[in-house]
Amino acid sequence: MLPRIIISIDKPGIPPGMVLLEDAGSLSSGLHDSLARLIQRQLGFPWRANLRQEAKRLTRIALTGVSKGSGVLLYEGLPTPDVTGRHPSAIAAFDLVSGIRSYIDSHAWPAYLPPVVRNRMGNAVASALADPNDVVKIEVEEDGLRAECEINPSVKDALQVPEAFAPDEPVEVVGKIVEIDKRNLSFKIEAASRTFTFEVAEWQFQKIDSELRWERAFVSGYPRDSKSKTIHNISDIRAATPDEEDGFNLTRELRRGERTEAYQQARARAEKLLNLNDDWNTYGAKAPGKRAVFFALHFLRDAIGVLLDHGISAPTPFLAPTAPGGVQLEWHVSSRELELEIPEKGRFSFLAVDGSNEVEGEASRWTAMRLLRWVITGEAV
Repeated sequence: MLPRIIISIDKPGIPPGMVLLEDAGSLSSGLHDSLARLIQRQLGFPWRANLRQEAKRLTRIALTGVSKGSGVLLYEGLPTPDVTGRHPSAIAAFDLVSGIRSYIDSHAWPAYLPPVVRNRMGNAVASALADPNDVVKIEVEEDGLRAECEINPSVKDALQVPEAFAPDEPVEVVGKIVEIDKRNLSFKIEAASRTFTFEVAEWQFQKIDSELRWERAFVSGYPRDSKSKTIHNISDIRAATPDEEDGFNLTRELRRGERTEAYQQARARAEKLLNLNDDWNTYGAKAPGKRAVFFALHFLRDAIGVLLDHGISAPTPFLAPTAPGGVQLEWHVSSRELELEIPEKGRFSFLAVDGSNEVEGEASRWTAMRLLRWVITGEAV
C-alpha cells in the first residue's frame, strides 16, 4: 500500500472542501522540501549540500485532492523505481511528524530534524497560521501505521528558529569562487544557494588568486557571525574533488562517523586489504581496487552518521576482499545476517538472511542504507 499524507488546515471563514491557493502552494512546497532533505540524509549525504538527484527522485508524492473540512489536502506516494520496501517519502514523513511531536512533548528537537529541514516546514505554515486560532495538522499513513501532529502558532515559531553557528566550531564549504577582493584579502564562494565570504592571510590569498581563481574550492574555517556569512581563521584551502558536493556543513557532523570504533576498525582492516596482490587466494583473484575500498569506507562513515542521528550505534563490520577486486561488508546481529558487496564505486549487491529466509540481489544506495538499519535493529526495509 502506498503511503498517504494528509495536511489539515483549520481556518475559519473558508468554506468546507476549499483551500486557499496560497496555502496549498506553500504547504505543498514546504512538505516536499522537508521530505527531500530528510531523504537526502537517509541516503547518507549532508543536510546542507545541494539536493541530489537521487533524493529528488525518491521524493515522489502527488497532491491527489481536497477533502472535507475547512481544508484537507490529500497526498499519495507514487511508485518509486528500484525501491521494493517502504516508500522513502513515508519514512521521511514519519520522521517529520515524530520530530515535531518530540518537540511538543519535550521542547527539544531530535538530531534527525535539524533547522535546515524544519525551517522549510515552518516557513510553509507561516502564512497558513496567520490567525492565533489557526491550526495545521499533519497525518501520515502506511500499511496500517499512522502518526499525526498539530502545528499551532507556538510550534510554528519554533520550527522557524534559524540555525546559529558557534565561533569555535569549524565549518566546511565546497563551491565555486565568484569574487576576489585583493584590497581586503577576501574572496566569496557560492555554495548551495548561499554566498560565503572568507577572510584569509596574505599567503592564502595568493593561493586563491594564482591557483584557484574562479574554480571550485574546498575551504574550512570558523564562523565570524552566528549565521556564518563570514568565515575566518582558515585552516584549509584546496581545489574541490569531483565527488565533493557543493554545500556548507559542520565538520563534527561530517566526521563523527569516523570517530566511532566501528569505522576505525573497518578502516584498519581496509588498509590491510589494500596491501593484497593479485592472486591473493591462489585462484586468480584480483587485488581489491582502491576506488571500491575507499567508497566502501565512505559509505560506512555516512551510514554510521545517519544511524547516530537516530540514536543507533553500528557494530563493527567484517571486511573481506572479493575475487573480482571488490570488497564486502558483513554484519551478524541476532538471527540476522547481511553481506553487502561493493564490486566497484557506486554499486551494491547483497545477501540478507533472517533465520531460514534468504534474499539476495542488486541494491541501490537507498536499499543498502535500509538493509544496514534492518540488520542492526530488525526494522522493516
